[in-house]
Amino acid sequence: MKEIQARHKRLAGLFSPGIVNSRAFKLEQLKELESLAVRYNKGLNSDERFYKRLLRAEKRQLERTLYPSVLLRLARNLTRLGVALIIAPYRAGKKIGNNIALRQELNKYGLSSFHKQALHKAEQFSPGFSITDLKMVSSGAQLQMDYNFSRDTADTFSLKDYSVNLLPASVGDAVTGVRLDSSYGILEEEKLFNLIKGSAVKTEVGTWISLDRNDKDKDGNYQVKAYNFNLEDALRDIKAKEFNNPVLKAAILGSLEMGQKQSVTIKGKRFEIVPDLKAQSIAYYQGNKKVQPADNPTPVTKVVSLKTNEISNEARVSNGIKKGI
Repeated sequence: MKEIQARHKRLAGLFSPGIVNSRAFKLEQLKELESLAVRYNKGLNSDERFYKRLLRAEKRQLERTLYPSVLLRLARNLTRLGVALIIAPYRAGKKIGNNIALRQELNKYGLSSFHKQALHKAEQFSPGFSITDLKMVSSGAQLQMDYNFSRDTADTFSLKDYSVNLLPASVGDAVTGVRLDSSYGILEEEKLFNLIKGSAVKTEVGTWISLDRNDKDKDGNYQVKAYNFNLEDALRDIKAKEFNNPVLKAAILGSLEMGQKQSVTIKGKRFEIVPDLKAQSIAYYQGNKKVQPADNPTPVTKVVSLKTNEISNEARVSNGIKKGI
């Protein structure tokens, strides 16, 4: 109703004041009220049922104004009923097809448990809807996941993007958030947690991403930077003792892809290593201090823009949409 009232106000501002009292305007208003009256039928609370009764009363009053004759109103309603009966099979088939497409979309991203909730919201909110989920992570903190679906040109819903907020365990601590495009896939909770805490992680499609702590969008979410990065190439020249064991090396690679620092031994000295996406190499740490083993120089490689294949320092992605460098 608020959207309808706002639109009516805009139209009244564009045209002459008398337009809101014209028959054409009232006919459009009646169509909108009739659409609202049939759209919201399931899962209503007591307040919503009361509002719907008021909506129907307003619709009847407007209908009597436009069609004072009882016979005219009867003929109109019978015509509308006949049309509804004719197109009902088409609508039913389309609804089944849309439900199947939505189920497939949910399955694609591992969200099948939200099927019933998504179907209900898809019927209630035509432009799009969101599903919220909470996941526990370390130290009592929670990840709030908001999956945002939008209706496409084929009249089916698809996952547009999802935002992740790290809710702190202690009241008063800052909430940290990021919005990710669906093209990255749905990342595991551990990857999302490590990403928000400042680590680089590998997405489901092979792209590596990290957060730009100096750049936020209008909603306060950190912007995402995406890189083409080959972890195995970056590790190839590192003479770590652990890499002599193929199983242990594979485990270290897997943990690095999750955004976790890993300990390795080089010439009897212990180092923690993490991917350095901007330098396209590996960064070494001892404690909290960044160091460089003298006998194991980090190879210098070129950074390739994800958008143009030209040489550049980095490729930026804002909300999953690649920007020019």
